[in-house]
Amino acid sequence: MTCQKAANLVATRGAVVLSTGRYTYDRFVAHAGFCGLGETTRPAFVPTRDVPNCFVGYTCSQDNRGGQGA
Repeated sequence: MTCQKAANLVATRGAVVLSTGRYTYDRFVAHAGFCGLGETTRPAFVPTRDVPNCFVGYTCSQDNRGGQGA
């Protein structure tokens, strides 16, 4: 898949699971509205047919800004 097609898929569907390698995959989202409570977005870059480091959207990750530090 090309970079543009992968990015458009995430943007139009909102949230998709894409293969990132032969045995790996991840969930990519268009914005934080597709993440769970207490999660935030991180920019996601994946290899595509035409771009080795294509920005396709975001992944959801735990929001660690809760203020509890060491």
